[in-house]
Amino acid sequence: MEPFFIGFFAKTIASFDDMLTRIPVLAALTKTWKGRIAFSIGTLAATVLIILLAQFFASLIQSIPYQRYIIAGIIGLLALAIYFDIFIPKRRTAVQEKLLEKSIPKVNMLTVLWTGFLISFTTLIDDTIVLLPLFNENDQFLLIAGILFSSLMGVVIVIWFGRKLERFKYKKEVALSTLLLYGLLVVLGVV
Repeated sequence: MEPFFIGFFAKTIASFDDMLTRIPVLAALTKTWKGRIAFSIGTLAATVLIILLAQFFASLIQSIPYQRYIIAGIIGLLALAIYFDIFIPKRRTAVQEKLLEKSIPKVNMLTVLWTGFLISFTTLIDDTIVLLPLFNENDQFLLIAGILFSSLMGVVIVIWFGRKLERFKYKKEVALSTLLLYGLLVVLGVV
């Protein structure tokens, strides 16, 4: 499989749940296009940092035997943690509703960019695990291009279809099944 498509596929699977968690924050912070663009630049900067972390950790674990099985097991645990909301407080929806109700005054674009970076980095940190197996054998340039293209598409989807995605009922089920499928592909050596 082409490294570009592998990177795109892995990042798309890994970021589905993250994209859904950033939607309310983006809606509350950014009422203008300038704000959305600033938030998106912060998101892309966080993605670059996640890629660098994944490359670093991939170089550390290359000598570990059965690394594919270990990473697949961690991805499976991550899928279950997302499904059972282990990383997300139960009161998340109440906080999101309060954010959406407040009218936020004009904020500095640098503040929105920094907020986009911080929110995206904290929600994307788990993607490091998903991206680990990619950096062992693939063409790095095409792989990173696929990951960044997927991130850019995610940003566009959040901006254009945010409200519709927020109402999607089966977020956890889709995130669980896609991550488990990805873990199986890691075990089989496809990814």
